[in-house]
Amino acid sequence: APAAVTGNVTYTAQFSETVNQYTVTWKNHDGTTLKTEQVAYGAMPAYTEADPTKTATAQYTYTFTGWSPAPAAVTGNVTYTAQFSETVNQYTVTWKNHDGTTLKTEQVAYGAMPAYTEADPTKTATAQYTYTFSGWSPAPAAVTGNATYTAQFTEVPKAYTVTWKNYNGTTLKTEQVAYGTIPAYTGTTPVKAATAEHTYTFSGWTPAPAAVTGNVTYTAQFTEAARKYTVTWKNYDGTTLQTKQVAYGTMPAYTGTTPIRSATAHYTYTFSGWSPEFAEVTGNVTYTAQFDRTVNEYTVTWVNGEEVIYSERLAYGATPAYTGETPVKAATAQFTYTFSGWSPEVAEVTGDVTYAAQFDETVKTYTVTWKNYDGTTLQTQQVAYGATPAYTGTPTRPADEQYTYEFKGWTPEVTAVSGDVTYTATFEATAIIIVETNKAYFVIDGVETEITYEAGEDPLEKAPSIPERTGYDGSWKRKIDDEREVYEIVYTAKLYEIVFVAEDGTETVVTYRYGSELIEEPAIPEKFGYDGKWAAYLLNDRSRVVVSVVYTAKILKVEFVYDDRIETVEYTYGTTSITEPEIPHKAFFRGAWESYELNKYEVVQTRIVYTLNLWWLIILLAVIAVAEIILIVYKKIKNNNEKNGGKKPMKARGIMLFGGSIVRIIPRFGIPACIILGIAVIALGVVCVIVFVKKKNENADAGDDAENEESEDASENSK
Repeated sequence: APAAVTGNVTYTAQFSETVNQYTVTWKNHDGTTLKTEQVAYGAMPAYTEADPTKTATAQYTYTFTGWSPAPAAVTGNVTYTAQFSETVNQYTVTWKNHDGTTLKTEQVAYGAMPAYTEADPTKTATAQYTYTFSGWSPAPAAVTGNATYTAQFTEVPKAYTVTWKNYNGTTLKTEQVAYGTIPAYTGTTPVKAATAEHTYTFSGWTPAPAAVTGNVTYTAQFTEAARKYTVTWKNYDGTTLQTKQVAYGTMPAYTGTTPIRSATAHYTYTFSGWSPEFAEVTGNVTYTAQFDRTVNEYTVTWVNGEEVIYSERLAYGATPAYTGETPVKAATAQFTYTFSGWSPEVAEVTGDVTYAAQFDETVKTYTVTWKNYDGTTLQTQQVAYGATPAYTGTPTRPADEQYTYEFKGWTPEVTAVSGDVTYTATFEATAIIIVETNKAYFVIDGVETEITYEAGEDPLEKAPSIPERTGYDGSWKRKIDDEREVYEIVYTAKLYEIVFVAEDGTETVVTYRYGSELIEEPAIPEKFGYDGKWAAYLLNDRSRVVVSVVYTAKILKVEFVYDDRIETVEYTYGTTSITEPEIPHKAFFRGAWESYELNKYEVVQTRIVYTLNLWWLIILLAVIAVAEIILIVYKKIKNNNEKNGGKKPMKARGIMLFGGSIVRIIPRFGIPACIILGIAVIALGVVCVIVFVKKKNENADAGDDAENEESEDASENSK
């Protein structure tokens, strides 16, 4: 310890030491603090409370496994967090049948998909239904808790045999029908063949159909009625006008309204009677109304503007022709006109029609004269009507002793051309004032620039550059301001032009001032078969724009006229072929559409032209020739037989009758079938010749025994 100084002395500091304490924090899995304590450096911390816990979830339960990090000797503040292991929970899954009986119970882990692994549940059938297992309710899903699944079934009605029989016991149909369902016969309506005396109509079943409870047979029942025949009266187009049931042998009588046939563009029709003629009823028969026809006439009118210049009546199908003086149209200020034809295009008459004279128009041009202030001609131009003329250059007027002159414009004001016109240049006079010697001031954006020039020198030669401005020309304008020579910039909108180019290369130039929002476009040249428009362009974009005409092909039509109907086929102009409608068949004739030309008219009509098919004529002549051969052979055999005892030529007669039948039915068949029939008939003719020769030989051999066979021939004849 220090003491009173008696000489040099040294003192050394002494210290006492204390072990440091550090904070040890114990936390649960969710960060909540379980315990905090102070632990001396180097000591081993130990958690002395009950083990931490973690709340179980539906899926897992948790078990405490220790701390993170693992406890170690203290070297500073430290935090330990509780760690847990997880175990998947198990739940009870119960499988029940439809009646609530338990089929199976099992433990399934959370999240696993339960599956019933036994045989499918069953449900006992009833008299009405059988049952098929269809699944579970609710539908099995991943386990999240205890669950019960109940078996579901689809019921299927039982089916029984239903037999449908005709009156004679033949089975018409057999089917399986569900219990409780009333059966319905869906086959062809049962029939019973008519007799000479009666016809039979199906009237129902015995017993009457009822809800199915077992196998059953139903038999068709019929009512009988006296025999009648159907007499049908039809119009020309096959539509039925009247139908009657008429007793055999009775003369039919039509009691409906007189048949009519609507007039077409071509004909007017008048009822003339029935085909065939009325006769006593011997079977079903159809009578068709017959009509006389008269060709219609129509009015053809030729007009020029509102004026009718000629009118006439022409028959349907005739081609009109205008024979008067060529129509004219007075010129206007804008156009002159030249007659170019008629609209619509002249065509065969199919109804009242008016043809209007058409004219090609040519834009008139006029003389535009530009004169200076003193009347001298500066320029002369030919400008189309409606175009706005533009002077190239700038007129000038020399200064005199008193004034200088600046060009201001034209009088009258320049407008679109509508006739010959003269424009005279106008100038603004500025008095000459004595100003500050040899100095000029040029103003750009409010800032003055001073220049000095020598006597006799033009100050504009030393003027600064004028800032460019899109679409405008700039110039200096002189004024005297407080005896100072001041120049300011004046901007004038430039003249822009759009060149409209027609398909033939003809150009129409339209000029306008920069900043214009609208111009007058020239008319688009017409082009048959196309709709035209000018290609898109922008105003004020460039000083010169070239615009071409764009044409789009029109939709044209061909009208196919037949059976008083019109079928229209549309096509795009420029198409080289189209699909034509099918031509209706007409016996003995070959049909074709009248010639027409595509891409010539917006609408063109064509009709069917029928020409006699020569194949029919050849076949008919061949059949007639063969029939004649058969008839000759028949007569020969008949004569020979009569000479030899009167035997009847049964085979030859049959052949002849068969050939005659063929002749009668030929019109009912097409060309291929008739060719085959013709060959068959010719073959029959050859057979007849062979039979004839054979018979002739047999008759010659039998000539000596003719008397002995007389009785046998008589017996055969009676047969």
